[in-house]
Amino acid sequence: MNTTMKTRGFSLIEVLVSIIVIAVGLLGLAKMQALSIANTQVSGGRSLIALQAASFASNMHSNKGYWQVTSTTTTPLNAPCTTACTFIGASTITDANNVLTSPPAAASCTVATPCTSGKIAALDVQTWMTNIYQQVPTYSGTVTCTNSTTTPTNCTIKLTWVEKSIGMNNTTASLMAAQGIQTQSYYLYVQP
Repeated sequence: MNTTMKTRGFSLIEVLVSIIVIAVGLLGLAKMQALSIANTQVSGGRSLIALQAASFASNMHSNKGYWQVTSTTTTPLNAPCTTACTFIGASTITDANNVLTSPPAAASCTVATPCTSGKIAALDVQTWMTNIYQQVPTYSGTVTCTNSTTTPTNCTIKLTWVEKSIGMNNTTASLMAAQGIQTQSYYLYVQP
């Protein structure tokens, strides 16, 4: 027999081994793509929360008459949400002075009788809560402000929501399966 006849082509075993190697590689690529899609969704949700917190901070900056309470006396005025205002769902508001729970009616503010800064803040809060609830229904928010005669008002916006996680390997997959879903928090410090 000629030696050139023996080296011609692949044997059946070599073909099967190459098919197995290619299949394992394709499965690895599929898993990487699934994880990247899941992580993109998680990061998109976190970005949305950050944008919503920045939107609320912008409302605070535009209504300094309500959010930035100052005093020149020795006793500081209580800032809004000194004991914490809580926002949950589309319409549940808890604040110490009950200003934010009653937004003005659409026709109640006119040039002759303009809205107070408290009514504008209530309308801003109600609109913001409706918007964030449509995008992140599992959110809850807390705003806590401090005020003194020597420093400006400082507020902390805390948003909490629930998100699902995917494990990257066997160890994290078993941990995530035990936890199921995770509660995340985002903090934004604002000086209105």
